[in-house]
Amino acid sequence: MNIGAGFIIVLLFTLAVLLFRYWYNTKQWYLLSSGKHLAVCFGAALIISAVLTALWFALLVSLFLDSLMNPELLQERGLTEARVVAHFFINNTVVNMALLCGWMFIYTTMKSGQRADRHEIENLHLQNTLKEAQLTSLTNQLNPHFLFNALNNIRFMIHENPDHADHMVTTLADLLRYSLVTNQCEKVSIEQELAMVNHQLAICALQMEHRLDARIDVPAALLKCSIPPMVLQMLVENALKHGIDHLDDVSTLHIQGIQKNNEIRFTISNPVPEQAPPVPGTGTGHKNIKKRLAILYGDKAGLQVESRVGLFSVTLHFPMEYHYESASH
Repeated sequence: MNIGAGFIIVLLFTLAVLLFRYWYNTKQWYLLSSGKHLAVCFGAALIISAVLTALWFALLVSLFLDSLMNPELLQERGLTEARVVAHFFINNTVVNMALLCGWMFIYTTMKSGQRADRHEIENLHLQNTLKEAQLTSLTNQLNPHFLFNALNNIRFMIHENPDHADHMVTTLADLLRYSLVTNQCEKVSIEQELAMVNHQLAICALQMEHRLDARIDVPAALLKCSIPPMVLQMLVENALKHGIDHLDDVSTLHIQGIQKNNEIRFTISNPVPEQAPPVPGTGTGHKNIKKRLAILYGDKAGLQVESRVGLFSVTLHFPMEYHYESASH
């Protein structure tokens, strides 16, 4: 009998919690304010507990009426039927309430945590989508700017040296292929970016001839690290267009990369005409790069420019990360 009674109690309690779960989710009680949420759950627990007690009492009465309401036994203990029924309902309702409230607390806490996690995932997905859209927009601003300057260089070279112009077109095709491939990438390897910069310098060297002396000083240990695509290209393009292109003598463009603690620092320095040094931070390219760094790294990356008579330099710093092909696409 004890086993059968225990099974019935577990069955009734299981039905009770399933009923609460149904009400809680279909009526969206989780959207209520804290006060209303508490009141509704407490009211539901009270109603369900009273119903459970009534069902349990009806079952006991139908099976054990004689033993439960034996007049002689009641008279011996000084009890009445009404008092027994009231005592049974009060005690069992309180016990059921305690069990249900404990279960409800665990259930609602878990559901609240699940909703918070789901909202956080949705927010992260939305932020990533927005970040990708912003990065794509900023990268698309770089590509036409670079393409215009490259084509302009080729235009000048076609009549002066057709062979050089043909070589420039081939190199430009490689650059455009790189631009298309990396257009949807947040980051590429420094090795890939420097290869593209070398192509760019090759095009400019054909036009500037002896005036350009490019030096790239980057340790091999950094080549497999990550960098946002087209960043070095834009900095080198600014150095060539606004600095070296206005000088008649041989000018050195120096690209230096170093590791400092957990950061990578690139410094691009170039001579400029002494009469009119460029104004720091006014170029579209620099603003674009700062925005991209802010999206990717927050305040852990930055771009500083330094201008003095005859020399202009830009220092780019960002966290050191190793590049993985599968993660970049």
